[in-house]
Amino acid sequence: VQGMSYLAAMFLLYMDAYSTFQCFSNLLNSHFFISLFTMNIKEILRHVKVYELLFYKHIPDLYEQFKKMQISPEHYLLDWFLTAFTRALPIETSSRIWDCFLIEGEVFLYRTALGILLTSKKRLKESSFEECVTILRNIASEIKPDELFEAISAITVPSIVNEFISSTQKDSQ
Repeated sequence: VQGMSYLAAMFLLYMDAYSTFQCFSNLLNSHFFISLFTMNIKEILRHVKVYELLFYKHIPDLYEQFKKMQISPEHYLLDWFLTAFTRALPIETSSRIWDCFLIEGEVFLYRTALGILLTSKKRLKESSFEECVTILRNIASEIKPDELFEAISAITVPSIVNEFISSTQKDSQ
């Protein structure tokens, strides 16, 4: 399935084949990745709604611009999530993201997506639809790791959203 090879490759960079298989299997059995890789539309829409809620809360002006330009999260977010940013960002940056993701959980992936938008906000606001989509699909050249992690740290997730994410994980088990 598209994206799985990027996830497996990340593990292979840091561990032997057997450990990679174990970690990869566990990752794929998480609610977040099951819903993405089985293309469960209902669950994917839940992920997109959580993301949009946080997007609107943290970057309302860019959110409104994206709405006017009809740039939907499907243009960029699913690729970022399917590969946990390993395809979109340099390996050093995505490794740091994975460290945080494995500790904090899927909420860190939402924060990372918003951090990317925050660090690219100025350029995105000055761009046309086509330019925005190109920027979002080729984001690696846009991002400086320190700026990205500073932006991620500025993203707060309300406890109600964390509870919602936790409840969707429990509902699927």
